[in-house]
Amino acid sequence: MNRAAFRALRPRATAQIGPDWVLPYWLVNQLDPASPAFVPSEQLPFLTNVTARNWTAIGNIASTWEAIVDPRGLVTPQVDGWSLDWWIGADDRWYVPSREAPSRMRQRLIDAAPVVETAMRIPSGDAVHRAYSIVGGPNSDDDLVIVEIENRSRVPFALALAVRPYNPEALTTIERIEMPDNTTVTVDGRVALLLPKAPARVAASTFAEGDSATVVLEGRAGARDEFPAHLRDDTGMAQAAFVFPLAHTATLRVALPMAASKRGRRQGLTRRQVEPAPSYPTAIPSPAQVASGWAVQSNTGLRLELPDAKWQEAVDANRRFLLVLHDGADITSGTGARHRFSFSDAAFMLAALDRHGFHSQVVEVLRSYPGRQRADGGFVSQSREADANGCALWSMAEHWRLTRDREVLDAVAETVARGAHWIDRTRRKARPAAELSDVWVVAGLRAAADLLVAIGEADGAQRVGRSADSLGGDGDASRSPVDGPRGDDLARLRSLIDAATPTWTWPETIRAREPGGPLGDGHDGRTAAEFLSLVRNVLVREVANPEPGLALCSMIPDDWWGRGVEVHDAPTHFGRLSYAVRWHGERPALLWDLERFDDVDDVRLTAPGLDPNWSSVEARGEALLAPIATRETAG
Repeated sequence: MNRAAFRALRPRATAQIGPDWVLPYWLVNQLDPASPAFVPSEQLPFLTNVTARNWTAIGNIASTWEAIVDPRGLVTPQVDGWSLDWWIGADDRWYVPSREAPSRMRQRLIDAAPVVETAMRIPSGDAVHRAYSIVGGPNSDDDLVIVEIENRSRVPFALALAVRPYNPEALTTIERIEMPDNTTVTVDGRVALLLPKAPARVAASTFAEGDSATVVLEGRAGARDEFPAHLRDDTGMAQAAFVFPLAHTATLRVALPMAASKRGRRQGLTRRQVEPAPSYPTAIPSPAQVASGWAVQSNTGLRLELPDAKWQEAVDANRRFLLVLHDGADITSGTGARHRFSFSDAAFMLAALDRHGFHSQVVEVLRSYPGRQRADGGFVSQSREADANGCALWSMAEHWRLTRDREVLDAVAETVARGAHWIDRTRRKARPAAELSDVWVVAGLRAAADLLVAIGEADGAQRVGRSADSLGGDGDASRSPVDGPRGDDLARLRSLIDAATPTWTWPETIRAREPGGPLGDGHDGRTAAEFLSLVRNVLVREVANPEPGLALCSMIPDDWWGRGVEVHDAPTHFGRLSYAVRWHGERPALLWDLERFDDVDDVRLTAPGLDPNWSSVEARGEALLAPIATRETAG
């Protein structure tokens, strides 16, 4: 049986044998006949998360690792691994986030950064959970997830931090849990949880003994010395909870390594491995400090000042999420099964990064492309990725168009002609196993032609261009699936804003009746990239007809009329553009400044969403545009 099927079978068995267990949020609702997310078990050969695949990736800008946080604050520090849950013991009862009514739960990002705050309403206030990543040492393998719990109620409460054998996708396996000392917890021989002090109470159990949550929720957790010396469960359902008192206004922080440490299977090896493993940090930045650091890190390139606070937060958050998903020479569209490089995903994500001015991150990835090319000229990242060459060539060309980065161009020059030749050769052979998407064929060939011209290979550029022309198309070198349809961009943006989670993420697929994702990754980086490119293209877009130029404010949402918009340092194919829209009654005033590339002459600027009749070829200036009598004028 393969791994996916095994993982799916285990939660189904657990739901049948142990219905009193504390289960993850998705499984609680999927098994509840009263929930809109209910799925009768007989409808599925296996029970896995097909209703609420929503989560939020957290990480830091230098790390190659990401953790995930589910809608109720369940934190999974490693891909496909165990999770840390949290339960609150108040005066009246224990509050378990995965079981609480939606009205008791709230989730948001702190200052649009990858710092996830989950608040749970309890008597006399809130219990507030925050999760974020910090640099734990000189290597990314040292990075940590910090989980912080704050008591914002007027009375003390008990906090249980629980190591659980599940995550937002399915159950996982925990065979061993140990406490080699008072502040370190290991899972299957790996350091898993670092505590600031010894817990007041503990509970640990196996599948046969029942859920340790029952012990905690019934008030039967024992003293520290009652924790089993060697807790082992061959069924893989070991679990444990660590209970702390938390006074009014008090905060407790724990640390979870994001990278899997070396695993020991021999008896006694775990303790020896703990000695060189990460220890509880001597200084931990606060969530506000981490969010402030993200603001500094991402305050570069394209800067937007939008009149709609929701749009602004969504843009700021997803710029930072793309930086989280950028891993040096790799960029990945997800945190689970999609945490792997592919040229098609990279085309969307690199374009968004480049268009928002994060050029250094794009360069790291593009410099790896020559090493990803086979001797026959084909690019490969995954099996049967037929469009890889078109995607790779287009990404390289788009970076050149937006930056005129000669150093990167020289680094990839030798790969361009071979990549274009592979497309042409493969297309002509027309083998069923190597079918190519026409749009990526054309986009890739036109990209190669642009690059060959820049390299100085005019003859090669002409040959490649003729091959692209023979396939048709409108001749716009920027056109690719990354740009997609152009007539309904505003409607697409509105639908994305409406479908976003409270933390401004989107699952790979969205259910029709519920916002939860039924399949794929719960935090889809490709959708984040499409959103960012759509926003940029609505505000500034390259156009080819009737002449090459830039369209500013192609479309304006209805509720933006009369409100200012600012775009600073937008990378374009013609240079770096800044502009602002001010209003004088019904007349918009446009101020602009285009720093043209050295090889660019006059550029025609238009503003079809503000005044369809206005245009200018001046590199900088200001203009008072025609009055807008009705909102339909700009439609």
